[in-house]
Amino acid sequence: MSGNIFFNGVREHMLIQLHYLTINPKAEREYWIPETSANNPINTGRADIANPVTGEIFEIKPASNLNAMDAGVAEVNIYVAKANIYCLGKLSVGQLWRTGTNFSTVILPFSLTQNLRASLKQSGLIGYEKVPRSGNPVPIVIPESVAEKFKVLIKRIKSFQNITNPQMVRRIIVEFLKDPQNRDVILAIRAAAITAGTAIVVGTIVEDVASAGVGILDDAASFALAYRIVRLAYML
Repeated sequence: MSGNIFFNGVREHMLIQLHYLTINPKAEREYWIPETSANNPINTGRADIANPVTGEIFEIKPASNLNAMDAGVAEVNIYVAKANIYCLGKLSVGQLWRTGTNFSTVILPFSLTQNLRASLKQSGLIGYEKVPRSGNPVPIVIPESVAEKFKVLIKRIKSFQNITNPQMVRRIIVEFLKDPQNRDVILAIRAAAITAGTAIVVGTIVEDVASAGVGILDDAASFALAYRIVRLAYML
């Protein structure tokens, strides 16, 4: 699940989650854990990030909202406690879930005027804040042939009416990347991400395509879509 990307906080969560999942492809976002629902404790709730490889669980909150940050600490501790009762099957034998500590501060392109800074505020809690973009990220060169294929992919996604449907978007991207003729797209994304970093690759994809007059979506949704493309390229 991803929620309505235009609700306050959803886009921020999505970008941070997709950034983490790009680096940790076996991790999961919106991870279901029984007896953790905020509205009804006997129901299943969802942790923002769970990494079964490391056993880490994270919650994501706006750093400027102290009440939300306090709630995040309480939530992640509940998630860990209940995951160690109901979700041990995801882990290696003898491993337990714990609040996450392996998260490096990152500046993510959020819009054409703002970046999103995310950092670990305390164990299991990732806080984010928006900061002005002071110039574009260091550019990377996307081969012209690959850039043209990006434009084809974006146009294909835009041709569907329900463009915010994550299952539909994923299917379109996977079909595109699995086409043997588009193998160069996967190789270009992987090579660029290693040398320049995922956030810069995402920003370059959005800005190159947008500058060509294709236009993806409204601001942050464009970056979220670019993250999906990058993450799936890593996974295939």
